[in-house]
Amino acid sequence: ADVSVVTDSGVPSCQGLGSVDCSRGRIAQEVKGRWHVFPLPAPSGIGNLRDSIAVGVSCPNLRACIVAGDYDAASGPGAFIDVYGGARWTSHRLYVPRTMGSSPTIGAFSCPRSGLCLAVGHVTRNGQVRGFAAEWTAHGPSYTSIPSPPHASSLFPGWVSCPSSGHCVALD
Repeated sequence: ADVSVVTDSGVPSCQGLGSVDCSRGRIAQEVKGRWHVFPLPAPSGIGNLRDSIAVGVSCPNLRACIVAGDYDAASGPGAFIDVYGGARWTSHRLYVPRTMGSSPTIGAFSCPRSGLCLAVGHVTRNGQVRGFAAEWTAHGPSYTSIPSPPHASSLFPGWVSCPSSGHCVALD
């Protein structure tokens, strides 16, 4: 394969990885038969990164891979999306509208095709944990609240599969 990506949260061991920072998640990327290991790129503007954990990877084609996860930094906890565009990785901070809540955490994501990804997770709002979905297209992100199930105080979506835009299944 030209490119395949796996992630590792950095726990429990970093033996054999040389100078890779083990407090951060790592990407192991195969390019033309050679494996390269490096820390997950961190979004700009978050201050000192203390920890990052990838929750998954999706590669809709050989030139497009997305890694999503959560971080703890000087600016507080948050979520990120790292994007591989065929030449290098770039990192983006996940911003949710203030009306939805704060401290987003990604539980899972799915990219059924290049240019379309959906992440599910939770935010905190007025002391309550609430589910959310974030969809990325070429036009940018859009956000939707996921209602809590009857007789439950919160929703923690942890898996999602999206065969196309507007058609997803998420599990709590």
